[in-house]
Amino acid sequence: LHGLPINFKVGKTQPQLCFRGPGARAAKSQLAANSNIIIVKLFDKTVHIIPAIVYRHMGTKTSPDGAHGPDIRSKTCQLTAIVHPYAKKLLSNPQLPLAVRTPYLRSLLLSKNVFGIGTWSKLTVADQKSFHTLIMKSYRRLFHVKVVDGEKQWLQDEQIYELTGLISPANLLRWARISLFIRIVSKPSVPLMMALAAAHCHEKTNWLSSVESDLNFVVWNSQCLSHKAPQTID
Repeated sequence: LHGLPINFKVGKTQPQLCFRGPGARAAKSQLAANSNIIIVKLFDKTVHIIPAIVYRHMGTKTSPDGAHGPDIRSKTCQLTAIVHPYAKKLLSNPQLPLAVRTPYLRSLLLSKNVFGIGTWSKLTVADQKSFHTLIMKSYRRLFHVKVVDGEKQWLQDEQIYELTGLISPANLLRWARISLFIRIVSKPSVPLMMALAAAHCHEKTNWLSSVESDLNFVVWNSQCLSHKAPQTID
């Protein structure tokens, strides 16, 4: 390509494959039978290409079928590693006011853990629950668990939003997507716009449809976003 040889080694140049339509299952089985190797004739050479199971880019992970499960699981591990060192001494420290601890947690989440979620399209029900649990678990680090009659009593989600001013995981994802959309349209790229339009026509669960749904939600449910939006998402 342009006089440069393409490196098809693992971690260099790898395709992502998503089998669709009639014969998709047979093609997938055939690839597995070939040890997940595709043999291609390239000029005078035979190249062995191994498709990537998960595409990693700028801290995000994308699977061939567009599922966000791998990225959510990765962010769960990242969150544990990021928050755990500060959990007892800072985030759950009753000697520090909640107004001091909350901004610190927000900065940890927005600067490291939720980076890239604006690229997510519509989540499956299972992925929605996973992402909700991921964020709410970090929010609850700010509060001690009350034990009444030997049973743990956790604060309800709405109580946490009210006490901290933090927004719900669903609204956090909406703000991230809308912010990314604004950045895209403010610096229009014809190839990118054409790609988004083509995807919007052929895929029901594409990213642009999710942005459209987010904007409709903001218009018709403005009260749901009454909490202050995260300042560092933009």
